[in-house]
Amino acid sequence: MVLHHETYELQAAHLKGYDEVLNTFYSQAGLPESWFQRVATRFGTVGGLKGREHLRDALHRLGFELR
Repeated sequence: MVLHHETYELQAAHLKGYDEVLNTFYSQAGLPESWFQRVATRFGTVGGLKGREHLRDALHRLGFELR
């Protein structure tokens, strides 16, 4: 197993363009718009992680040593 610590340089213009494209798709699919808001809601709280906050401990119990 490989653990990646990825980082991204956020550029507001790119985020706005991405959000506009996805809003069109979401609208056509009958989904609520705003990719940015959906992501912020999903990952903005521990509850939004839906158990993923325990993943590190679970992997450690299985013998995977993470730094």
